[in-house]
Parts: sequence; C-alpha cells; structure tokens
Amino acid sequence: MASGAVIGIDRLVMWPVTADTSSGITYGDTATAFTKKLMTKQDTPTVNTANLDACNQTVDDYVAINGGELTIGITDLDGTERTLLYGETANVSGVNVSNGDDRPGDLCVAFMTTRSDGKVNLFKYSKTKFSPQAESAETTKKNGITYQTISLKGEYKPSIYDKNARYVQYGVDPVTDAAVVTAWFASAEGTIVPDALAMSSIVPASGAIGITASANVVLTFNNKIASHFITLVDDTTDAIVPAAITADTTGKIITISPTSNMLSGKQAVAIFGVTDVYGQTLTNALSYFTVS
Repeated sequence: MASGAVIGIDRLVMWPVTADTSSGITYGDTATAFTKKLMTKQDTPTVNTANLDACNQTVDDYVAINGGELTIGITDLDGTERTLLYGETANVSGVNVSNGDDRPGDLCVAFMTTRSDGKVNLFKYSKTKFSPQAESAETTKKNGITYQTISLKGEYKPSIYDKNARYVQYGVDPVTDAAVVTAWFASAEGTIVPDALAMSSIVPASGAIGITASANVVLTFNNKIASHFITLVDDTTDAIVPAAITADTTGKIITISPTSNMLSGKQAVAIFGVTDVYGQTLTNALSYFTVS
C-alpha cells in the first residue's frame, strides 16, 4: 500500500510522568492539549554502534537505538504550558518566573501527523524531557510578514519499566479507525484500540455464602476506570452500606471497605456507571453474596 506524504502535524498532547521504576511507569491523569497550529517536527534517534574486528576484518557489529532528540515547532506557548514543559512557576500575579532551581519533569508526548492520502501517523514518546530554547521575534516588514515559531526540543529515552521509548502507528484512517485515534490520545498508556471494558473478577464471588462481616469487596477490571457509581447495599433493608471506596494506582482495582461490620444476610454490590479511560461503559449489574 502506497504511503502518503506527510503534510503537517496536529493534536499535540502531553502527560506528566509521576513515577518510572522496574515495577511500572505511571502518569498524571490530567492531559495538556496544545491547541495552536503546529508547524514542524523532527525526530533524531540516538544510535550507539560498536565493531568487533579480528584478522583485519569486522567479524561482528552492534547497533542500538537508545532514545533520541525530539524537536517540535509550535506557534506559541502560554504560561501554563511553560510550567509543564520547563518547570517554571507562576507567581500570584500570574507572571511566569524562571528560577535557578527549576527542574523540567519527564513527560509523555503524543501527536499525529496528517498525510496527503488523508490518513494519519500516530506518535507517542513515553518519557521525554524538554529544555528551553532560543526564541526570536521580528518586526513586520513592508514587503511581507516573517512568522516565527518556538522550538520545543527534548530528549526522549527508554523507560526504566519496559525499556520502550517510542510508539508509532502508520497509515491510520481517522474515519474508519476513529477508535484507534481516540485510544491513542485518551491516556498516556493508550497506544492501541483497547479491549472491551469488562470486570475480570469480584471477591466475594457472586453467590458466595458464609462471608465474614468484616470482609472487603474487591472488583478488578481489565481497563483503567475513569468513573463509577459502585456501592454496597444491604439487600434486606435496601440501605447503602457505609464504606470507603478506593482505587489502586493502576485504576483497575476498586475496593469497598465497609466502615463497620456488615449485617448478616444477603448483600448486593451495585456495579453501576462504570466508565473506563477510553470512554467505554460497562452494562450495569448486581452481584450478591451472603454474610454469615
């Protein structure tokens, strides 16, 4: 299939990296979308090479790509965007202040390029750090206007967690493959069309009997949950059981912890209004267990 020439880039979104360890990489839930017209992008991989020579010839060689340099030309940046990119702070008057202690944080960067054949290429860099660059302005001249852009220059690198540095999906049809584009920008983790939202397990299991009055209820889902109206209800009195309802760091495990012992008898877990980070919803359901 012939590929189309890239004619522009669009839809730049970034998320802060909150942690990157051997056990996982996590991102902030708030995405920053850069809504200005984007002008250019350049991606220069960092390549490490080595040769093993013997008997006056190369007998083996090694080539490894270890991240690279990402440069994006953009028409303008506001104060909030500069804070995200460069670690600047804004004072009470809304003035951005550059300080010697500023430390730009790592960011997940996603954007797409449009093509002459009407399709798009999707890019995502899991861990990128930008540094301030020179900015210039020019007076309008009599015979024309010279437009200036700001260069966002960053170093992207493999994550500690899975050693992945960049994801690219080429030739996506933004109409027939709209779900692919939506998933790509829905969260920092989204790089493919997500699995249909499902509940993987619930403990106590539906129909379980002889459950202790102090037990917690744990629901596990296959995708990260964005919102829900999950409650625990005493099936005899129809009263909501007072409980703390929390999510783990992955956003996939919801725990209901009653603030006091449940009454003996049948309890119902109302699994209502569950929506994942991709906008998918789960059919409302009830799960019952019996406290001894």
